[in-house]
Amino acid sequence: MPDGTSRRCQRQWLRPNSDELVCTPSVPGMAIKNWRRARLRTIVDSVCKRSQGCAPGQLDSYLGVLAMRETSLRPWKMHRLGEDADAAKSAWARRHEVFVDSPAHDQPWRWQAGVGYYGQNPALWLDLWDASAEPETLCGEIEATIVHLRAARRRHSLLVRGVECDGEIFHGTGEGGAPSWYDISLVNSGSGACPATDGDALAKRESFERRCERVGLDPYAPVSRVMLGLSVHVNEQEEFASKLRERLAIEHPQG
Repeated sequence: MPDGTSRRCQRQWLRPNSDELVCTPSVPGMAIKNWRRARLRTIVDSVCKRSQGCAPGQLDSYLGVLAMRETSLRPWKMHRLGEDADAAKSAWARRHEVFVDSPAHDQPWRWQAGVGYYGQNPALWLDLWDASAEPETLCGEIEATIVHLRAARRRHSLLVRGVECDGEIFHGTGEGGAPSWYDISLVNSGSGACPATDGDALAKRESFERRCERVGLDPYAPVSRVMLGLSVHVNEQEEFASKLRERLAIEHPQG
């Protein structure tokens, strides 16, 4: 891969009778992981200012937890498992008309896997960047992160207004009933705003807790809207991303 990570090609194990090969990047080594974490922190610092009430350390840890959970810091990883593929196909069937101006509109197979750091389903997420773009746009570290933060701020606003959970109005699991990092994280998988209490959703919640604890982030710390970064206007996002890519254009490590 361009960052030096090896790529391996193998038969699609999830499709027992398929002879088709799928080529995917391997899990990156520690040097590349550290390099990618440093890049993510640069992205965070570009939108999260202490002087304006943001906490870059917390936001960086939160995004790092999601990226490690979803892709092990592999921005080109595609989520092809049955559940992910089914969700992507369903979303494309419902929303394909949103993307009629995309060069990939007549290529539905390009919309049938989650992509990028956060495993984003293009048919659900791409229009938060640009509905006329190609689905692989979400493989970009900057684009994927800006899109996630836009969705995160929407989820925060929803929680501030309040949602009904088990017959009661819910605002969040944070101190004082505020939205927490856990509450915000649910938007990444398209989950509802109510906290998990059982089943697979509870297992994912507990996994998120453990991952946060490993990096020193309190999953239930209260999160204000400003802690989710400054909004980058859609009319300025291409210039913003271009300038930020210039800052990120450093020689990658080997190994």
